[in-house]
Amino acid sequence: MVDAIYIGRDGQQLGPYSKVQVAAMAAAGEVRHGDMAWHQGMQGWEPAATVLAQLGIGPGSQPPPVPPISPGGVVIPSRNAPGAGTNATAGGAAAAAATDRNLAAGLGTRWLASIIDGLIVGFATVAISLVGGNASAILGGYSGKFMLLALVVQVLYFTLMQGGRGMATVGKRAMGMIVVGRDGQPVGYPLAAVRYILLLITSYLFPLLLVVFFTRRRQGLHDLVVGSVVLDRDSYDPAHFDYEQVRKSPRGGGALVVLAIAAVIFVFFGGILAAIAIPAYQDYTLRAKIQALIQQTDPIKAAVTKHYVSSNEPVQYADLGMSGPLALKGDQGLITVNANGVITIMLGMKPLIGQSIRLTPTVSSAGTGWSCVSDDVRKAYLPLSCR
Repeated sequence: MVDAIYIGRDGQQLGPYSKVQVAAMAAAGEVRHGDMAWHQGMQGWEPAATVLAQLGIGPGSQPPPVPPISPGGVVIPSRNAPGAGTNATAGGAAAAAATDRNLAAGLGTRWLASIIDGLIVGFATVAISLVGGNASAILGGYSGKFMLLALVVQVLYFTLMQGGRGMATVGKRAMGMIVVGRDGQPVGYPLAAVRYILLLITSYLFPLLLVVFFTRRRQGLHDLVVGSVVLDRDSYDPAHFDYEQVRKSPRGGGALVVLAIAAVIFVFFGGILAAIAIPAYQDYTLRAKIQALIQQTDPIKAAVTKHYVSSNEPVQYADLGMSGPLALKGDQGLITVNANGVITIMLGMKPLIGQSIRLTPTVSSAGTGWSCVSDDVRKAYLPLSCR
């Protein structure tokens, strides 16, 4: 006679149950689709529906009253070694229900929720920018004003959606998740704002995001600081919430998959950013050096202007208080002045060795003006006044 039946559900082993108890559970609809079952004499786990049918138990069977269960401990066998097991409290279905309460949401669903929220925030930012007449900021490559707007929209969205009674953004709602504090209640708007700002900071420091993979409650640094937990909404039970007892949900996991995808995205976008940022930084560095060289000609330009005010004669180095061409420190180049007062900066820095910039005076009744041009230096390296 079969008197010890075990149910396998979501990676957990429930039971043992008697045939009468299992029949009662089946009649009440508590044996779920996808449950597995095992009893002594079976070679391995099989679908619960198949096992119950073999035992003559069906969804509509009406068993006799269930006898009381002994309050003592029972033994749940290992899935891989029937008969061996670990101690568990009696109560069967009641104990199983308790273990299904307040489960930390899986990383796979959280990642999908972040994509949904990212799209919403992105569209909202662009829409607000367009309504505000700031389309040029978008088309022109994200101005500081646009980036500030994006930051404000993000912080407001995540603060208002997650800090109040809703406890979830649109993405989290769609994926069946909520954010709660240590007391199992909404974290509140101030902490929700702090939580998201910390998330932004750790997002730019990618290794810090990996903390979420190694914490028992699937918490990132932003969750650990404010004491928040992202829960599977279906498991949320505020009446029995215990922060210390929150554990990972067996549903919606995929931590390794998410980690792999995150790593690929980081490498991919990191490579794109590097491909953009490194040349941009090199351009900026050369432009700054050239600007500094142009500023070194200010005393010479002043001397040329003074010469033209007092004389119409060709310019001589002696008129400018110079003994000849001026060699710049560090082999950065050479400054020369011709008889017309045109100042030429011959560049000596790599990769611009031999290229030049001309500063030409224009004398008029209003005074002496200066123009800056170059025939061979890339515009990206030149200050705006020389392009």
